[in-house]
Amino acid sequence: MANPTSIDNGFATIAASTSLQSLALNPLREYSLAHNGKDASGSDAAGLVVLSTEAAPVADWSEGSGRLQLPDGRSVTVGPGISQLYYVSAAGAPTIAVIAGSFNPMVSRK
Repeated sequence: MANPTSIDNGFATIAASTSLQSLALNPLREYSLAHNGKDASGSDAAGLVVLSTEAAPVADWSEGSGRLQLPDGRSVTVGPGISQLYYVSAAGAPTIAVIAGSFNPMVSRK
């Protein structure tokens, strides 16, 4: 099954890869993302995943604004205010659970 290209509410599982991918988000929502540590077949996949609001993230531990490292077993909440999330794996194809959270109609759209 192919990765979803967008999520508004509900939840999804996406598989990162060493090729850049993106996910359209509702900028009025927050989202929780969790590195599952497994690939789509259930095999271990502990590769670092880098999340970014910039179109060309590098999959490493370097610093920079608009980027966040998501290692195996960790989770993070992003948004509201993010309409496009880019992601790339340093190795393998780890899966990431994406769960839509609260909706905030007071966030201004750009």
